[in-house]
Amino acid sequence: MNLVIDIGNTYAKAALFEGVRMKNNVHCRIGEPDRLQEFADSAEISACAVSCVAAATAGIDAWINMLKCPTLRVTGATPLPFRNNYRTPLTLGSDRIAAVAGAKALHPDTNVLVADIGTCLTLDVLTADGIYLGGNVSPGPTMRFTALNTGTARLPLVAQEGDSPLIGYSTETAIRSGVMRGLALEVEGFAQKLRETMPGLILLVTGGKSTELLPLIDASARLYHEPFLVETGLNYILSYCRSKGSALPAQ
Repeated sequence: MNLVIDIGNTYAKAALFEGVRMKNNVHCRIGEPDRLQEFADSAEISACAVSCVAAATAGIDAWINMLKCPTLRVTGATPLPFRNNYRTPLTLGSDRIAAVAGAKALHPDTNVLVADIGTCLTLDVLTADGIYLGGNVSPGPTMRFTALNTGTARLPLVAQEGDSPLIGYSTETAIRSGVMRGLALEVEGFAQKLRETMPGLILLVTGGKSTELLPLIDASARLYHEPFLVETGLNYILSYCRSKGSALPAQ
């Protein structure tokens, strides 16, 4: 069974896969490696893949280093099941790499825009013939709410959850709608522009902050919600590397 671990800026997620099927998953803060260990101990693991974009992960790293199985730490130098046309591959986040791999696994032979909504909003483009073109990065919802509060004298810090009317009727709803509907229009706009040259393009939405945004995205945007896209991609990369005989370091 494959174990995959996605370590973000705030949370860590892990999942167990038998072939292409996810059997179980867990979600915790990055400072709680004991929960990951309990999860991993629940199964017999043959190999592990890790994506990490966090700065300080000493506790989780120590635990990963104790795993008694071959472990792949995904980077821009990792062999991938798609062609990577990014000009600076070694600076490309492993979470973005895994999300694109997940898109390739779930929707092969399809033009895809991946929108991962978390600490940042990342938009990544994969062509139907399996070429990763690159993408864009902008602030996620929490960063936008915080910037409005800390960068001004009187605007309050507003929660992401709540009413987001098309036109705000109070300062709170004006801020929430500006952030949330602005994000939704940003995603829709990129998808619409890409469809001018990429017929049949679909939109895959994932990420820890995606749930509140989904109802605000136009239903005609050919949207699929894939909450485990990164985990699926990590499993696909791990299986691909093993099938190609790529050496995985033993722990």
